[in-house]
This record gives sequence, C-alpha cells and structure tokens, in this order.
Amino acid sequence: MKTFLGTLTLSCVAFAAPAAAQTAFAEPGFAVTDASNVRFGEAYASFADGRYIGLDGIEIALYASDGTQLQLYDTFGTFVFPSFVALDPTETFAILGESSNGDLFRLDLATGTVAPLVNLNLNFSFAFDADPDFGFVSAALGGFGNGNDVVRVHLTTGATTPVLHVAGPSGPVAIAPTGDLYYITQSDDFPPPPAASSILVWTDAQLDAGVMLSELDAVTFASGLDGGSSILPEAVSDHVFALETTFGSGSRLLQYTADGALFAVDAVTVDYASNIELFHGAGTATFAAFQPSGARLLLASTEFGAGTSERITLEPARPVATFSGPQNGNSGPASVTITDAFPGGEISVVLALSQDMQDPEVVLNLGWGAPVHLALQPNDLIRRTTRITVDAQGTAQINYVQPPLLTGEWMFQAIAYDDANNPLGTSTAVIND
Repeated sequence: MKTFLGTLTLSCVAFAAPAAAQTAFAEPGFAVTDASNVRFGEAYASFADGRYIGLDGIEIALYASDGTQLQLYDTFGTFVFPSFVALDPTETFAILGESSNGDLFRLDLATGTVAPLVNLNLNFSFAFDADPDFGFVSAALGGFGNGNDVVRVHLTTGATTPVLHVAGPSGPVAIAPTGDLYYITQSDDFPPPPAASSILVWTDAQLDAGVMLSELDAVTFASGLDGGSSILPEAVSDHVFALETTFGSGSRLLQYTADGALFAVDAVTVDYASNIELFHGAGTATFAAFQPSGARLLLASTEFGAGTSERITLEPARPVATFSGPQNGNSGPASVTITDAFPGGEISVVLALSQDMQDPEVVLNLGWGAPVHLALQPNDLIRRTTRITVDAQGTAQINYVQPPLLTGEWMFQAIAYDDANNPLGTSTAVIND
C-alpha cells in the first residue's frame, strides 16, 4: 500500500473513516453485496467468516466484519506506512509488512503475539508459497529507481533468498496453486503511460533452481494493462484475477482464463482498488457472472480526495425466474418473468415436468468458462423456446395460456446469453404454481 499511503498525514489514518459510500460498480452478472469502511489506507487480510486483521500504521488489530475492533494486538511508537497483511490459509498466523522501516512481522493468532521476522527495504506485497514454510515478498531492496526484487522468506526463521529482479517500481506478487509466481510490472514513468504493465509468470521449477531470475526468464501471461495493484490465481476455476489501476481513472477487476485470455471485466471502481481476496462456499459455483451464490470476492477501494477506504464484497448475481398465472388447476393467461439477466442480451426458456426437477441442480461443463447449473437432467427437457430479447433493465418474459389442471406440473428455467450471443449461465428454476 505504500504507493498511496505516502500522501497521508498521521492524523488522517489514526481514526476510522466515515461511513462507507459505494464506489464499486459490478458488471452484469455480479452484485456489490457489501461496502463497509476500513481505516483510510489500512492494509488488511480477511478471515473466511468476515473478520479481518488490520494494520493502519499505528495499530495492529482484529476487527469484526463491520469494522468494530475486537482485539488490539500491538501498536507502533510512531506512524509507519502499511504495506500488506497476509493471513495464512489455515488462519493461524499472519505476516505483516510496513515500508517506513522495512520491517516484517509474524502475528501468532493463538497467543496474539507480534514478533519481528525480517527487514526488507520498501516491502510492498506478499504471497504465501505453495510450501507453507515460505512466502515471497516484493520489495525494492535497492531503493527508489533501482528496480524491484522478489525474495523468498522462511516464515519462522526469517531467512531470505532473493529469487528475481525486475525493472520498475514494486508490483504485486502472487503464487498459483501450482507454485508458479505471477507478477504485475510497473512503469518508471509518472504518470504511467497507457498499457505499460504486463503480467509475468515464472514457474515453480525456475523458482527452485537457485538461479537469479529476471524478466527474460518469464512468460508474458497478459500485457497492455494500465498498471496493476493486485493479482490472484485461483484453483477452483483455474482463472487469474487482476486489478488494473488506471492513473486518475479508477480501477477494473479483470478475470483471465488459464492461458491469459481476458475472460471478463467483473467490476469497475471510481477509485484506487487493491487487495483481491476470494472465498468459496460449499457449493459448486465459481466466481463468474450469473453463477449461483457460493463464491465472493473482496477488494479494497480508496478515495484519496475524501480520505476514505472501503472493503467491498462482490458476488455473482444469478437471473431469477418467477411465475404469475392461474392457481388451483384453473386455466388462463400465465407468464414466466426472468430478471437480472444480461441487459440487451437474450434468454431461452426450457420446460420440464416439475416431478423431474433436480435439487441439488445438475452441474455440467459445457465449455462456457464456468459450470452450468440445470434444475433438470438434459434428457428430461420437454421444450425450449426460441431466443427472447432482454430489455435494458435485464428483464424478459414469456406469456402463454395455461390449460386447466396443470398447476404445479411444469418447471421453467432460462438460459442466459450476452449481447454478443455468448452463453453465460442459467436462472433459478420456477414451478407454475
């Protein structure tokens, strides 16, 4: 976080920010489900249950999801610029960094003890290694204007091994489930020119080879980004999430496929966004547009002019099917309405017998980039409508005359398409009663 905390004064960060105002706007198929304030410029890491550990430059503390302080772990004698907080996958300890003095700390969550770990000048970003005893730190060891280093750190002893050096200011680092290292390059120019950043990847084998690496050893995963503050490869979808931070123009949450193709723009913010965190529930849904609930993505959004920071939660928003029509076996006009579909896209509604409705839904891989959830077995399909245009509000409707004695006998579910005819996912299912 040192890239933006340098503009703050001590009095700005020592107090909680005002109530949060929404600054992130989800793209179709997603929804902002929470936007709660954190302290201005605070580095934090979230637990799966919504609590988080925060480092605001004065205090290291545990907070409830709404920002209420639950436990104070430690304080600094003087203000320091927060760099990062990283919570280990088992949620038993955290690694924290500050860039004023270059110190890293280990917080034992069982005892609440904060202990010095190692000093790395101008540390910026951290990622846990696939080997749980180690982590990687992105830090400008040589000072400003001398490029950036990535260092492997033993998380108990603090022993360090430099593994690579790249040009430009410090960029975010992440480790994939395979052990490969992802890094977003930064431009030395200010303001940075458009499309000056790239996502580079070094393999786990390269990192373990004991040879100092550079950009020449990396594979370019994606290029043409207007800067980047955070990156996260994840295992469930095999996709890579990155925050593109265009100077003076807000941020975009980008989602890439495993081969580096841009899959979707999931959200945009009017402010500086950072710190991607992704959590999966017990279901089969992934964090992709129009999926069922079960996955949520968190990011930090900071508005410098107002002196506020938020922790924003994004979740997939699935289209919803509702029925309106005759009851108790009567006949008459009926309709099935689909809301929250892709504005300007299309839907096709499938029909099956309600007795064949599947709960839980059938999950199929149809090559759409995310699992397809159907409330029927494909061979139970009775009929499928032609394409129906979705209006600008994301709503579409089919109308029909329901014959007598058929209340509760049919089930409807929509397949959603975007405005470029790409299949996206399905709606919830509804029975005609």
